[in-house]
Amino acid sequence: MTGIDAARAAAWDALTGFDAGTIDRVADWIDACGLDQRDNALARELALGVVRHRALYDFVAATFLRPGPQPPELLRTLRLLCHQLFALDRVPPHAAVDAAVELLHRAGMSKLSGVANAVARKLVTVRDPQGLAMVLGLPAGLLAMPWIVRLAGSRPRAVVGGALTTAACLAALADHRGRGGMTPTRR
Repeated sequence: MTGIDAARAAAWDALTGFDAGTIDRVADWIDACGLDQRDNALARELALGVVRHRALYDFVAATFLRPGPQPPELLRTLRLLCHQLFALDRVPPHAAVDAAVELLHRAGMSKLSGVANAVARKLVTVRDPQGLAMVLGLPAGLLAMPWIVRLAGSRPRAVVGGALTTAACLAALADHRGRGGMTPTRR
C-alpha cells in the first residue's frame, strides 16, 4: 500500500478526535468529511465499531502486548485492526495489517510499526478457533465446545484462569464473526 485510503484515514482522524474529546459525534464528523458513499460507509463502520467494542478490542490486543500502559496511537491502530479482522469478513487480513502499519507511519509513529505488525500477525492467526487454540496452547477442540462460546458471549471474565478468559473472549469474537454478526464491508 503506497498510502492509506480515505476511509481508514477518516476513521483514524475521527477516533483521534474522539479520544481527545474534541469530537462528540463520530458519525456526524465522518459525514462532514465529504467522502464518497462507499468510503463514508466504511469509515463509519470502522469508527463506530471501534467506539462500540473498544473495551473488548483493548482486552484482545492486551493479550499480545507487554503489560503496562501503551501509546494511544498504538492502541487506536490495534482497535481498528481488530474491528477489521473480527467484524468485517470481506477485508483481507493482509490489507488490514498493511493499513494498520501505514496508519502509524501517517501519524508519525513509525517506531511503533514493528510492535503493531507483530501483534497484527498474531491477531490474524486467532481469527478462527483452531488458530486461537494453537496460539494459547489449548486443546484444539476446547474452543469448539458450545459451553465456552455461550459463556464467552455472556460473561468473558467469568471464566476461571487468565488464558481461558482470553480464549473465551476470542472464541466469542470468532463465533460472532462466523455468524455474520456485523455488516460485512469490502475494502
